[in-house]
Amino acid sequence: MIPVYKEEIDIFEKVIRTLYDTRLEFIVVGDSVLEPYKSITERYGGKFIYMREHKGKRYALAEGVKYVRSPLVMFLDSDTIIYKDSILKMLSVFDESVGGVGPNIRIMYDEKNKYAYYYGEFFERLSEIVNRAVNYFGSAIILSGQCVIYRTELVKPYILSKEFLEPKMFGRPIKISDDRDLTDFVIKKGYRAVKVFDAVAYTKPPRDIKMFTKQVTRWTRANYLNFIREIADGSISKRGSLYVFNMIYTNLLPLFTLLFLYMSFTRILKIYSSINVITTKLLLLLYLPTRYHSDFFIFYLFLHYGGFIAIIPFVMTMIYLIPEDKLKTLIYGSIALAVQYIASLYAMITFWWQDWLTR
Repeated sequence: MIPVYKEEIDIFEKVIRTLYDTRLEFIVVGDSVLEPYKSITERYGGKFIYMREHKGKRYALAEGVKYVRSPLVMFLDSDTIIYKDSILKMLSVFDESVGGVGPNIRIMYDEKNKYAYYYGEFFERLSEIVNRAVNYFGSAIILSGQCVIYRTELVKPYILSKEFLEPKMFGRPIKISDDRDLTDFVIKKGYRAVKVFDAVAYTKPPRDIKMFTKQVTRWTRANYLNFIREIADGSISKRGSLYVFNMIYTNLLPLFTLLFLYMSFTRILKIYSSINVITTKLLLLLYLPTRYHSDFFIFYLFLHYGGFIAIIPFVMTMIYLIPEDKLKTLIYGSIALAVQYIASLYAMITFWWQDWLTR
């Protein structure tokens, strides 16, 4: 089932054509859009459902799932392509304990938008590292809504419920990603949510750095809201210790970083406060940092160099996972990481704001 809203026509037709080649039955839900999506869908043998009013992805999923009769349903974004062999790999891991399965997400290369490809791919591989670790010990952090397969009887009643269509926290309406909601729901029901990393789905990169910034701001806001909600309802305890550590680390990292920078800066000022720059010799400048090596200062050195050493295996893993243009992906991805950090600080301050930003 594919919800569509103002998607690029070429991309949409490629998605539909690829699905047609798999011989799967498919439904497209036009969220206030009709042509040419209806004609393309019907040309390839699909069923098109038209929603006159634009209500968003949750309502589109609810409208489409009413027509699903198969035991399993795959939700696919209108800009995401998956081939038959990857679908078969996803289906192969379903057993009685599994409620949902997602593939590995890769970014489509676009010569006209290659910089967006680099930082988009960087963040997908970054996500893959964390998901591989958490997935190994139980369930994935999130089954991306770009492509995911669920047990129909498990998720259908929930998708049609008011709880899903109009999510709230502490009685207030919130805008939070549908894929995170569905992943959490599956796990709360006692099923596993699994990522299959050798099954691959391809999606288009963000349009530009501005759209990327809005995207990560929206993701980070949703992450904070979800973190608070999981603590409030106790569901975080079902996700495993590694998941809990990752959520705490990810959500508090911006604060820890600011605190560490502040403490480092004030410590440096304290050490050098008695130095008269005009009269002090070079030898004294070299001597003072050594003379004032307190245990606390050594602790700072350990954090700095320990952090640097810890980065090495991470970078090596990233190099291994990035399929091509490894150096460019690392460089542009690192720049985007700085943008993401600034966006996360903004999201932390404004996480209660309900702008969707990218839709």
